[in-house]
This record gives sequence, structure tokens and C-alpha cells, in this order.
Amino acid sequence: MAFFINRAGFLKTGVLGIFLLAGCGLQAALLTYSAEFPATDPMAYQATPWDQTFSLPQFDPHLGRLEGVTILLEAAISVTQGYENLSSQHGTIHITDQGTVSLSLGGDTLLTDRLQVSRTYHAGAYDGSLDFGGTSGATVRGLTDEETRSVVFRNPRRASPFIGQGNVNFDVQAQANDFFSDHGGNFAAFGRTSAWGEVSVLYDFIPVPEISTIWVGIGAVILLAAVLGRGARQFLR
Repeated sequence: MAFFINRAGFLKTGVLGIFLLAGCGLQAALLTYSAEFPATDPMAYQATPWDQTFSLPQFDPHLGRLEGVTILLEAAISVTQGYENLSSQHGTIHITDQGTVSLSLGGDTLLTDRLQVSRTYHAGAYDGSLDFGGTSGATVRGLTDEETRSVVFRNPRRASPFIGQGNVNFDVQAQANDFFSDHGGNFAAFGRTSAWGEVSVLYDFIPVPEISTIWVGIGAVILLAAVLGRGARQFLR
């Protein structure tokens, strides 16, 4: 099938045809997959350190053209801190618990959430009982911190592992460290850190249009070309 109008009219028809097809459904879409960890008990904290693997579906190329991949890593820690002043005088102690949750793919680290809980405590002289309580100590639970980081891949080489009809295999690691410093006392102290997290993969893509949508767009282009062609012939007369 062919139609002949002036070159300017043809270019306008081509551009308008693209927008007509876009108006018929060729718009960007978003597909999201998520997984929580530790997988054994989602939404629950697990004592560090731990290392787990999990899989999320790849982007099926039959759905359309992949434009970009966004990976989100959300992590949180829950900390219990305890201290006991063993000195015969009042003292102060500073306790810091640091946690990291790292997401890896194929041995390469993609994202790392860095979390921290720091507290300063004041305690009286040793009360004679090493129980992390009483007048010379305490146990503090439910201290938390959370963080979310993301990375976006739009380069075809970086996005290629996410394209297919299988799964993407990730590895997630959680670790923690404790630091103590005291002043004017002699302290016994501890920190216990547990971690939780969630990974989300977002596929930004242009969907494959339905056949009916394509024919509607083509019909609109042909109709517009016919109208412009008739106008051009009337002008030449």
C-alpha cells in the first residue's frame, strides 16, 4: 500500500502516527518483584551474622522492551544493649552497635545498607549484683535503625542478567559489630544485633502492544494520510 503527498505532509503523518500509536497504549509500564529476608520468618529480625540466597524472576522479553532496572534494598536492625558499672563510683558508658546488610549478584556487591544505634548511659556505683540491672546497670531493648538504598541499571550490559524467563539469584549478608567506651567507671557491657530486610526489583519497560491496538494505530495513520492527500490535491487544482 502506498500514498503520495508532499514530503512535508509525509513527515507530519509519520510523527502524528507515532503519537497516535502511543495514545493507543504504547506507554511505559512498571513490573515489580520483592522478597523479604530472613526467608525463614519474613518480617522478623534474625540475630547476626547470617547469609542467605534468594531468587526473583527475570524480565520476560516477550512482555516488551526493557528500559531500565531499579533495585531497592531496605534493611533494619533491632538492638539490645546491656551494661553494669562494676566500680565503686558513678560512671558513664557509651555503646555503639553497627550493622551492615549487603546485597550481591554474581559475587559483585550491588548495595550495602549501613545502620547504627548509639547510646550513652549513666550508672551508679556497683550494687553487688552482675545482672545488668538495678542501680548500677540496665538492659535496654528495642533500639532500631533502618535505611533504604537503590541502584538503577539502564546500560544494556548491566541490565542483561535481568532479562530472560528464569530467575536472578541474589545473596544477602548481615553482620554487626559492637563498640564500648567508659568514663569514670569499670563497666561490663554487651550488645546484641538482629537484622531484617527486603529487596525489590523494578522493571521499567515499554509493553508489546495488542494486535488490535496496532491496527487501530495503522488505521488512524492511513485515514490521516488520506485526508492530507485530498487536501494536497485540492490545493494543486
